[in-house]
Amino acid sequence: MKKNTVIVNKKKTLLYKMSKKEIVFPHFLHCCQETTDLYWKYIFEDLSYGRAPYGVYFTKGFMCCGFRGKEFSYRVDPNKPVPELYREVKHILQTKLDIQSADDRLNKREKFDNSTLNHALNECNDWNDVKRKEVRCLLLEKFILRESGTVPKATLKKAYATLMLAIQLKIIVNDDITLENGNVISIENWDTINNDTLSGWDFDTKKKPESNNNKRKVSSLWKK
Repeated sequence: MKKNTVIVNKKKTLLYKMSKKEIVFPHFLHCCQETTDLYWKYIFEDLSYGRAPYGVYFTKGFMCCGFRGKEFSYRVDPNKPVPELYREVKHILQTKLDIQSADDRLNKREKFDNSTLNHALNECNDWNDVKRKEVRCLLLEKFILRESGTVPKATLKKAYATLMLAIQLKIIVNDDITLENGNVISIENWDTINNDTLSGWDFDTKKKPESNNNKRKVSSLWKK
């Protein structure tokens, strides 16, 4: 009986140690005081426990990412002033991985001079003429909102993520996007792409086979 009790107590102690959080980078925890945005508070709190965003890892005092086209290696200096550390790490995550809070995206849109932007786009009828990435993203967001109608916010996010993935993988190319008076009117095969599975995408001809309803949709791969 005593032997069994000892085993149970050891298991409880082990489970307690496994569940107990250990702060690995306390300087990141201090960065939480540099913002009122809960999104970034959670990001830096996770970093303090050694939990980094997808694709990011810590090694030998550096925070790194090996994604092609998004590579970076940032030396985490615990002696650096907290405000400076916060600004640098946030900037890297924003520019390299496009990690943005809802407030970040809203502030970015507000920086646009809407009157000037609308004037320029009203004369634009060719997607190839839209050079600025943030303008393209804004026009694609408006397209998703218009095409999706009244649907839950999570569904809009999934649709937008699927669209951006299809563009990145060249399933949708510039010539597939029809622009009239500064608005995306249509995107070739968008309905099929949005409702098809990733395995159903034809990377050579962009023609999609009939969807298999038993497969998971691409949009379901994106977290809410």
